[in-house]
Amino acid sequence: QNTNTTDSIREHTTKQSNTTQTIINDLCGGLITAQINQAPTCNNQGTGSIEIHSVSGGASPYEFSIDGGETFHKGSTFGFLESKLYTIIIKDKNGCVSKIYKSQIEIKNCDNAKEYVFNPYIGETWTFPVEDQKQFKIAIINREGRLVFQSIIANGFPAAWDGKDMSNGFSEVGLHYFVIEFEDGSVKEGYVTIIM
Repeated sequence: QNTNTTDSIREHTTKQSNTTQTIINDLCGGLITAQINQAPTCNNQGTGSIEIHSVSGGASPYEFSIDGGETFHKGSTFGFLESKLYTIIIKDKNGCVSKIYKSQIEIKNCDNAKEYVFNPYIGETWTFPVEDQKQFKIAIINREGRLVFQSIIANGFPAAWDGKDMSNGFSEVGLHYFVIEFEDGSVKEGYVTIIM
């Protein structure tokens, strides 16, 4: 985690994926702070994401921009982003804005990725796409870059995901990224989409 704490530091650039950063605003005599999560994109697929959350300071409601203030949105999650440098600004209801924050969405190799679709709201589950593997680790991340499920699979159990996150509620509808790590060190990754 990187934190800018002085007036002279106006910009910070990160090239790491799934990082958490802090934005500090002194331009209106107060502080606007927020956490930034990001996830990489698969090459030529536009699956990266930026999530701005835990906003405090200033006066709510807030608006959010990832294009340097050209356009602002009420939503703080930006998905399906291509690999490029994004300029993040937060604006409060009084027009006060945060310092400029720059975030680089990196490219991840997903050449072997495969997408799966299921509807947990009608009782469907997604069976993990493995064959003859007694033990492996699986992690599932939503399109905002947040980890929603992880487990060590032993002797084929559990064999499927029911769509619930770690708070035991259904994960949001939409695209999720999964990565499976096998005992021999090999990795399988792809996408699973929740529909309803």
